[in-house]
Amino acid sequence: MKKKLFEEINFLEDMPIFKGWSFRSLKDLFYHTPIVTYKRGCVIYDQGEHPVKMYIIKKGKFRVTKKNDLSILIFTDNEDN
Repeated sequence: MKKKLFEEINFLEDMPIFKGWSFRSLKDLFYHTPIVTYKRGCVIYDQGEHPVKMYIIKKGKFRVTKKNDLSILIFTDNEDN
């Protein structure tokens, strides 16, 4: 578990948004943030929804589409597939 923790914290440390965060803050973020895996084609967010989450794409690809004036975030591929 410690190895996984350090891998995830290193990943977060490399992101500009978390620059300057302490190790403890990043550890707390890791422990309180679920890691979610989505299947290809899964709609993750629709325009008009009130944002209650922040997504960090660690692996895979996504696309943002607009249909009838609605933007949709769709997971398109995972490097493991």
